Amino acid sequence: MRRKIYKKIVAVLSIVAFAFLLASYFVGLQSNRSIKLEESSQNPATASQEASNLGVTSTSSQNKNVSNQSETDLVEKNQPLITASLKVQDQTYSTQIKEGSSAHELMIELQKQGLTFSGVEYSGIGFYVSEINGLKEDKKARSYWTLYINGKESNLGISALILKNNDTIEWKYETRN
Repeated sequence: MRRKIYKKIVAVLSIVAFAFLLASYFVGLQSNRSIKLEESSQNPATASQEASNLGVTSTSSQNKNVSNQSETDLVEKNQPLITASLKVQDQTYSTQIKEGSSAHELMIELQKQGLTFSGVEYSGIGFYVSEINGLKEDKKARSYWTLYINGKESNLGISALILKNNDTIEWKYETRN
């Protein structure tokens, strides 16, 4: 009788141990995937307002605070180039950038022309812009930066918005009710 009970206990413990190892493996894979998404500027994103509506905050240790990133020159030799512009307040910036670049990559490139911005990179949704050229969002006043593409409000965030030749990105500081 005791032998049967011990066998059942060992069987249950073996199943629990196997389940624990399997779960650890998949959590590890998910962690690696999240890290890769954070490092990529091509990850999916939503518009700044949508990120705010989701209640996303920067208190999680998974989130990576980013302020005025600088990367190597995005324009590489032998790659097709497009022209893109960015308007913010009373300034317009324009440059050539490699085809297939995101609006975020454009903003990084335009830092060479004096554009400053900061925000937070969220795993799974992309980069959220909270400050441009010294003007920060004001959550109490419900004033945020809103992204427009060719005169229309974007339904994508800057990480997912892939530019086409002669696109114009515009950031407007707006109060939302």
